[in-house]
Amino acid sequence: MVLAWTSVIPHSVHAAEGGIRGWVMGQTAEGEHLGVIAGAKVEFLDANGKAAYSTTSDEAGYYSVGPLPSGDFEYVLKYRVTAEGYRDEDEGRGLRVAADGEVHVLDFVLTQGANVKTETGILNGHVWRT
Repeated sequence: MVLAWTSVIPHSVHAAEGGIRGWVMGQTAEGEHLGVIAGAKVEFLDANGKAAYSTTSDEAGYYSVGPLPSGDFEYVLKYRVTAEGYRDEDEGRGLRVAADGEVHVLDFVLTQGANVKTETGILNGHVWRT
């Protein structure tokens, strides 16, 4: 389970250029808090799935990307967060970010453990009722 939340910090609180900032934290599979994750790779992807912004969390688990160009439009960015020993956050989720010069805060909580890859397929056949 990966938790992520977002908020907006008013323009006057931070730098004049907008961006996305936050912390990466870890938890056990049972939900027990493990603290911050240093060295987590945080990527925000464009519509084609390419990394538009990429950074690594520092020793305090903090990351920051930007500045984002401002204007009269919105960004729609998907995110991917990876850290050794934790399940990746790569489910195609994302967020809308207005190009308004605001600083957006998006924190991530990664679950400890290996990634689980699921296989999909097609099952053909007959079902018989007895």
